[in-house]
Amino acid sequence: MRYHLFFWVLSFLLWYILFSASFCAHIFPYGTVALIIQLIFFQIIWILAICSLFSTTLITPAEIPKRFMPPKDIFEKRNFVKEIVKWANEVNLPVHCVTMSTEGGDIKCPPFCLYCKVIKPNRTHHCRRCNRCIIRMDHHCPIIGRCIHMHNHKFFLLFLFWAAVLCGYAVYVTLPALFQRTSIVIWNFSGMISAVIPGYVQRAPPSIDRLVSTCLVASGALNALICGISLSIFLGQLMHSLLRNETTLESTTFQFCGDNNDQHITDNISYDLGSVWKNFCSIFGYNPLLWLLPIQTTYGNGLFFNEDALKKKVNR
Repeated sequence: MRYHLFFWVLSFLLWYILFSASFCAHIFPYGTVALIIQLIFFQIIWILAICSLFSTTLITPAEIPKRFMPPKDIFEKRNFVKEIVKWANEVNLPVHCVTMSTEGGDIKCPPFCLYCKVIKPNRTHHCRRCNRCIIRMDHHCPIIGRCIHMHNHKFFLLFLFWAAVLCGYAVYVTLPALFQRTSIVIWNFSGMISAVIPGYVQRAPPSIDRLVSTCLVASGALNALICGISLSIFLGQLMHSLLRNETTLESTTFQFCGDNNDQHITDNISYDLGSVWKNFCSIFGYNPLLWLLPIQTTYGNGLFFNEDALKKKVNR
């Protein structure tokens, strides 16, 4: 995780230096006042993206309460599934059960993790990359090396949003100036043109410094365009799931327990709160002034949810 964060911060610093040193110092075609305004807007968006990134990577998942941890010797017994069911009924755990096929027939069993030796709360999944069970796990993001979960979901969405806005803003600001500076490239190759076209006269001397700056800014603008489009598409997919109060894992898989060859019936749980507004506010909170700021507004502990259970048979 640390080296992921290091490379992301390094990338943002390079983008900032490229924008301020190459574009603003050498290519920006407008006045000083416009330059200051552009830099202020760029810095605000840049800071919001960086803060969202730090919040995403530094906020760790909540620990699973001890009430979900059965005695470890249960997992060592031959019929440990029945023992888990018996123990879960005694302590009355608030989890949805799945129907699992065993040697003695089908049995209702709460989802459990053989690695962490815990009963998994609703919407909890084990992440093999992080080597732990994650409460309300959305997905493991290999790009930042972190799991997206209950308490950093908002910050991850904000990171994608502000990074996409930063890319779009950079493209919007630099493109007009790049069009004006394309003449530098033309002048630089004017010697070759005069050799092909008789009578061609070079009207302006080539500027190597501005040529290098123009090429750097052009490559940065192309990179920003590609990254902005990719981030926007990814953000749109995650927002589509959020507005249904559904995680990425819930939209693609079903929670199960046991081996991959077991056949069982599981509950396809819908955690839709009844409206897009409520689903959105479950992560971003009810204060619109804080929606776009990297400030914790998610309510709940990730253990209890309002749900509408719809049973569906799934073959594994």
